[in-house]
Amino acid sequence: MASLLSQPRTRPRRIPITSAGFTIVETAVSAAVLVIGVLGLLASVTAGERLIGANREARMAYTAAQAQLAEMQALPLASVFARYNTATNDNPTGGVASPGPNFNARGLAACQTSPGGNGGSVRFPSLDGATLREDMVDAALGMPRDLDGDGIISSAPLTKPPLALPVIVRVEWMSADGPREISVRKILFGSGAP
Repeated sequence: MASLLSQPRTRPRRIPITSAGFTIVETAVSAAVLVIGVLGLLASVTAGERLIGANREARMAYTAAQAQLAEMQALPLASVFARYNTATNDNPTGGVASPGPNFNARGLAACQTSPGGNGGSVRFPSLDGATLREDMVDAALGMPRDLDGDGIISSAPLTKPPLALPVIVRVEWMSADGPREISVRKILFGSGAP
């Protein structure tokens, strides 16, 4: 028994006391970080959807403008201004109705300020919408410019068929973000013969 008494006694090991689980403060901070992350994700998704919608509308407007220009390019240049200007007394004959300067941009909600409420409009170098002018100052149309090829920029309305015809096709529409518009500029060329 002496041998049992001579051995040193070992103490039982103490297990350190630690907190098990999360505290309320840690849980609240974690929840707040999660909510901020989810709100950021939702804002990104919403902004992405709006951008996709805006791009789709802009593509539709550009397509409508390009279609209008293609329709104009398919005609003899001498008759383009007469068909798409504001005057009705110079419309070409032959059973084809002249559309005038306004056209419908399909699939887009037209602005209240859109000409004719259709969304699309065609503009030429003209002060009154009924006569072509070479001396009109309009940087967007590249004017003034010799349109009939006689080497002179006349200060009177053009009386000969043009060889070059600057045109701006504009589409205005109401998007979810408010009114928007695009303009496509082009110079149509031809022989001047009807």
